[in-house]
Amino acid sequence: MKHVAVDAAIAMGLVEELLTDDAQADERAYAYAKKLAAHSPIAMQAVKAAVRAALEMPLSAGIRYENELHVVCMQAKDRLEGIAAFQQKRSAEFKGQ
Repeated sequence: MKHVAVDAAIAMGLVEELLTDDAQADERAYAYAKKLAAHSPIAMQAVKAAVRAALEMPLSAGIRYENELHVVCMQAKDRLEGIAAFQQKRSAEFKGQ
């Protein structure tokens, strides 16, 4: 039987799925990591930087910082590869540029 807090977290959208088997959890973690690794390295670095910074700054500063990171991502060559891959309905091959 699940704990009430788990049910509440799932209902609020804080939890996507609940895994109780270690092997299953390892498999899902690997699959999720593989999915994240397929994204632009520059965009992923920006996401990690924004999340880390959000812990230490007020919302208004965080939004400004996120906008600055967005500008960096939009200037990267990876952006063009992402657009081309989407238009051609293929997986992107990011180089981290």
